[in-house]
Amino acid sequence: MTFIVLQATSFAQVFVAVLFLIIFCSLLIYKFPQYWHLIAIFLGVVITLCFINQRINELKIGEPIRIYSDQVKVSDNFFYGEGKLEKNKVLISGTANKSFEKELNKYHAIYLVNYKAKVETIMPATNPGEFDYQKYYRSKKIRKRVKLESYQIYPRQITIFDWVHMLRKFLMDYFEKMPQYTRFFASEMVLAQNPSADNKALLNSYRDLGIIHLLSISGLHVSLYILGIMWLGTMMKRTEEEVILCCVAFLIIEILLSNFQAGFVRASLSYFWSVFFNRKKIMISSGDKLGIVVLSHLIFNPLLFLNSGAILSYLLVFGLEISKNFGKIKQNIVLNSLVTPILLNNFYRINFLTVVYNFLIVPIFNFILLPLTFIVVFSFWCLPAIVKLSEPIFKGLADLTNFIADKQWGLVTFGQIDWLQTIFLLVVTVFLIILPKHKILKLKLRSIIVGAYVSMFFLIHFPLKGQVSFIDVGQGDSILITTPLNRKTYLIDTGGKLNFGKKKREPQLNRITLPFLYAQGIDHLDGVF
Repeated sequence: MTFIVLQATSFAQVFVAVLFLIIFCSLLIYKFPQYWHLIAIFLGVVITLCFINQRINELKIGEPIRIYSDQVKVSDNFFYGEGKLEKNKVLISGTANKSFEKELNKYHAIYLVNYKAKVETIMPATNPGEFDYQKYYRSKKIRKRVKLESYQIYPRQITIFDWVHMLRKFLMDYFEKMPQYTRFFASEMVLAQNPSADNKALLNSYRDLGIIHLLSISGLHVSLYILGIMWLGTMMKRTEEEVILCCVAFLIIEILLSNFQAGFVRASLSYFWSVFFNRKKIMISSGDKLGIVVLSHLIFNPLLFLNSGAILSYLLVFGLEISKNFGKIKQNIVLNSLVTPILLNNFYRINFLTVVYNFLIVPIFNFILLPLTFIVVFSFWCLPAIVKLSEPIFKGLADLTNFIADKQWGLVTFGQIDWLQTIFLLVVTVFLIILPKHKILKLKLRSIIVGAYVSMFFLIHFPLKGQVSFIDVGQGDSILITTPLNRKTYLIDTGGKLNFGKKKREPQLNRITLPFLYAQGIDHLDGVF
């Protein structure tokens, strides 16, 4: 339903989404016929919430803009981040005067008043393969950008609802005192955010190796939180009810600190529902529990699956559920097969050695990086010298990860597949996994999947027609010329946009040109002019 109302842009997409909705509802009613009225009520609630989120509220320019110190960054006399104009979340940016950063850090919450500003709609990606900021910010319920030309600052009186922002800012400043790699892992694990653009290369390395799920995208560290609290409760001889209450309270606080990061919310909701069913002595399968987690998450955030990270997080857990009786190697292969269509649709590259990298790096991550990160987080305030031990370890592992990623072993620039191809590959892959006893059917499905991937690869890399593409790089265009069949590629005029006296931005080569080339399945150029 959320796809139909919030994402579908063509009749074909609406048709496919409606078809899946009918199938899922039929399965639910078939399995739980006594709860058909609850299913109908739930659908009604979701439809209502979707249309509410679809509605665009008009911005009233002139009303105070509320901003918090943890949601705004100041760099080179320029500030940018998120704010709130009445009930609407907006992106804000402007020149930071001398008192701006001082006042923001002093009061943590301020109003911008008596301002002059230009309001813009956040534009979609203008080139194939380019990151779609409009879709990304729409998942965060942000549609407009407010560019401030002048403003005055008015302190906001702190309320009980503002303490989360103050705590987040405190932790951000706390982590800022740590060295680069210790700060990176601490911030990712606790706040679910990258604290610096300097770590972009490391994030790219994790993605290229196919192990990005080890960071905050998967909520893997929730289990470590729970185990730690349970161990502490046992040592202090607390009752089971007290330990559970502490776990629930801690996870709720951490959900707020992580800014409702999808993977963390998913893992926390799973724990909450497990506690509920255990207390009520309700027998429920892990698959049904996962379905309840998804539905409850969608009620809180109907825009959830606008975010590819949320899709990957739930898909990985779904893969673990349907492959729980498989061996470790086979399970890893299943998980990679399941997420490959999503990766090709969003990132255009896959690594065939991901299974190997998972076996090598996951134990290091689980038994060294995660425990060491939390030891540093909780002890740095009283033992700052601990980073002299942690930083060489973090840096060594980061350098090793970057080294392996730079070699590009197993990395293939496949190219972008469209939404219909993505759904087709996902559905066939799921049927291949859940039909273990039908050997002939499994052989046919395996042949279909292999044939589909090979066909898509050849259609992308050996096109029947040549093309001339104009790439909007911000100031003028770059021109990409490709020849048919045994494709040759030539790029003309790679110039970009000058940015004198303004906030430094990521080079257009990384933001626009490379993603465009990767989406076309191009990993090298035969000529640059």
